[in-house]
Amino acid sequence: MTKTAERQPTATAPVQPVPAPPPAGGRRRRRLVDQARAYAFLLGGLICFALFSWYPAIRAVVIAFQKYTPGSKPQWAGTADFTRVLGDPESDAAWRHTLTFTLPALLAGFAIRR
Repeated sequence: MTKTAERQPTATAPVQPVPAPPPAGGRRRRRLVDQARAYAFLLGGLICFALFSWYPAIRAVVIAFQKYTPGSKPQWAGTADFTRVLGDPESDAAWRHTLTFTLPALLAGFAIRR
């Protein structure tokens, strides 16, 4: 049998305590705060986008159903204007002419872009 060498006591540095991780709720709260900041930055752009694109589009749809004369109060007309235009015999020709010019231009634009 072999003898095991005796160990000499060595001087060791004092062990520093390891800090405990923050509680799970703290991490979640911090993440929420970071996300809130990000959304706050996005909010300005979203407001500008809505103001200059959504508002005019929605306003145009509302005006389409009104009898609107600049300088006077708009009156609700409903679908009367749409039925009058679609019932007009010239509306078919207008649609054909519109599609005749816009579809080729649109297709050419796509072809040039690629």
